[in-house]
Amino acid sequence: MRRTNSGVRTYRLLATLGVPVASFFALPTSAEAQGPPPAVREAVGALIATLESADEESAVFFVDQRLSDAYRAELGAGALGHVQSLQRATQNAHGDAGLERVAQGIRLVLTGSERVTLHLDLNEDTGHFDQIEVVAPEAPIAPGAGAPPAPERPPSPTASRSGRAERVEDHLMALELLGTSEEGARAFMTERMTPALRAADDEMVETLTEVGRAAASAGMIGLNREGPYAVLVLRGGGSETRVRLLVADAPPFLIEELTVEAGAQNSEPARPVPWEELGAELERARDEWGFSGTVLAIRDGEVVLHQAYGLADRASGRPNDLETIYDIGS
Repeated sequence: MRRTNSGVRTYRLLATLGVPVASFFALPTSAEAQGPPPAVREAVGALIATLESADEESAVFFVDQRLSDAYRAELGAGALGHVQSLQRATQNAHGDAGLERVAQGIRLVLTGSERVTLHLDLNEDTGHFDQIEVVAPEAPIAPGAGAPPAPERPPSPTASRSGRAERVEDHLMALELLGTSEEGARAFMTERMTPALRAADDEMVETLTEVGRAAASAGMIGLNREGPYAVLVLRGGGSETRVRLLVADAPPFLIEELTVEAGAQNSEPARPVPWEELGAELERARDEWGFSGTVLAIRDGEVVLHQAYGLADRASGRPNDLETIYDIGS
């Protein structure tokens, strides 16, 4: 998060899949050190995935699952066309995303070869959008005066792959924030699972509530890949829960398979770390098992440690720094 000159909060959304991410013990920080609220991250993640997929099936799914009843009624028969127009308006703006909370709602800035700004009116209690509008496409490549409109580009395989990656992260984030209620589990199934997987019903509800309990008590959360599977690792209280997801290749990228493995951790329970040894302990974790993260430790109102460790992007070797902002597991 960075504070702009205008005083509004700006959040940067960064994908962390494939990089070990840890949640440390809760430490007091100011509200301004936090990223977007979970409901905002999830809803905006679903919107970005729909825009990047650039196909009708994803748009239909988004209209059904993410627009409020009032907004669907307002748009009427044009609801699907409106979402598809947003897909077209942002087709050259994929690559980076930033959020600003403003007095009238939320501003989403998408940047690729073009920059497009969207105004979002989001109900943070329900995760449903009451309005999504293009504010201004910046520096678009527009046809000249009197020239015919530029032809519509077909969805590209790259956009589809990018949309799937965003959706996988969205699923993983929703699992981390699932909670332990039966209602929450059933809502997750309805929105995110294929009909075949939802058919398990009571058994799947029990599985999801087990995941919710593990997430609620986790002291450390990690993300891995195992072949085609995305894996959410939840550790805490001497136990480890591994949630393996297989997500469909085609939009709307629903979960086709979900399995849970729970057991004891292979390591000894963590020993208390004296404050004066905290920095050395984190360096050891970085060197021995690849810990990546940014740690802010405060004691009696004084900053004891504020340091970044490991890599933000293993593929490029880019290290974490104090400006790195995490999404899932942060």
